[in-house]
Amino acid sequence: MVLQIMALHEKLSWVSNFLNRKPLISQISILNRVYELPLIGKHLYFEATQNGTMLSRRIKRYFPLPAEPWNFWNSYLSNFQWERGGNTPPRRRTSLDITDQEINNIKESIDSLQQAQGKDRFISRYTDFPRMIYLTQAFPDALFVHIVRDGRAVAASYHKKIKSGQFGTWNEREWWIRGWPTEWRNKWQNQFGTPLSFVAFQWKFFVGEIFKDAEEILSEQYIEIKYSDIISSPIATLKEIFAFCKLKQSRRVEWYLNNISLENRNYKWKERYSDSDKRELDRVICEPEFRKLLNE
Repeated sequence: MVLQIMALHEKLSWVSNFLNRKPLISQISILNRVYELPLIGKHLYFEATQNGTMLSRRIKRYFPLPAEPWNFWNSYLSNFQWERGGNTPPRRRTSLDITDQEINNIKESIDSLQQAQGKDRFISRYTDFPRMIYLTQAFPDALFVHIVRDGRAVAASYHKKIKSGQFGTWNEREWWIRGWPTEWRNKWQNQFGTPLSFVAFQWKFFVGEIFKDAEEILSEQYIEIKYSDIISSPIATLKEIFAFCKLKQSRRVEWYLNNISLENRNYKWKERYSDSDKRELDRVICEPEFRKLLNE
């Protein structure tokens, strides 16, 4: 949601769904310029991202969309993701996980896509591990916006994807829990053992790793933004994000925010689960260091 909103900013380049499929062909990025057309550019972006009714679906499939570009990052950085189920427990990346050649390659690639799009800044999105120490080896002035959401809502969404088969994380649980603190691993195995509690611990695991990385970079390079603040005060919160990112305010983004509907979905976990399930989530998540991230 935040990537989609921020990608309309006049200064920001980004990886599209098309470039993510063909990450070595940076010239594909020139398609993003369709949204810079005078008068109609922002309207075309609205059509593409919000399923507008001005254009047919057949036409809109040719419009680039902001992507969470795993394929793009993995094509240039061998350790951006991990070998699932391998001998090495899952862990956050360090400065030793990126080579000088990879640094040169990813910098050249992003320079090329910026040139193709005619922009001088770059935005991207990723999930799970923080990768802040890792990415600052290539981009020492990188800025990190951590969108934090009630862990119970995140766990509910994660759980739904496991049940539907979209995520195979539950089948890999014996590998995943090897990365958790020993105390958590023992607690989950001895007191819980359910898929719902597993994804709740996973949320704590990733957020805890983010906290550790954030402590090791400059304080001015990291900001936490609450999902609930974006929903309740989108224009003010996006202004805060842009100010942190040293970007001027964007009339295009403000127009976009005034024309889209943002729904707070933090309540859905309460409707989805029984009282016993909700108590289980609370037992896992409501610890002092994580309570500040809950939307109560």
